[in-house]
Amino acid sequence: MAPQFEHKDRDVRWTAIEVLQGRTDLTEGILQGIATRVEHKDSDVRLTAIEVLQGRADLTEGMLQGIAARLEDKDKDVRRAAVDALLKQATLSLNVLSPYLKSFYKALLQKSFEEHLYWCTSDLGFIGVSLRHISLIGSQHVVDLGQTTSPWKLGQPEPLPHS
Repeated sequence: MAPQFEHKDRDVRWTAIEVLQGRTDLTEGILQGIATRVEHKDSDVRLTAIEVLQGRADLTEGMLQGIAARLEDKDKDVRRAAVDALLKQATLSLNVLSPYLKSFYKALLQKSFEEHLYWCTSDLGFIGVSLRHISLIGSQHVVDLGQTTSPWKLGQPEPLPHS
């Protein structure tokens, strides 16, 4: 079924998504075959692969990192699918997100115009999407989200300037 993701007919690709999406009996080999298509040269194939993987709790860290890399894809539909797939996870590893944190932040900011979404960075970081929370796990990293001139450490907000 995975080769159907590369079919030139869009309807065939969508049928492949519908057949595989949500199935709990996919082997790791099948999932890995789908995950390799996240890096395919054709944006429609990348999009289809991400949409099949979306919502699965059994994705490896490598598969999630492949999806996170698509946050920097040149195709906006692929970027949107990547952020949607990441937001369907119960937990997200900062180790997976850290190379793409700036792109993830921008995607979340854009998505916040469409639905209620917030990012809490206290002792236990999480992202709230509608009524769900996605836990952020892993070591903290110093990141610059491009909003300030000084780095901001996840879990510790930048101090307010004294007047």
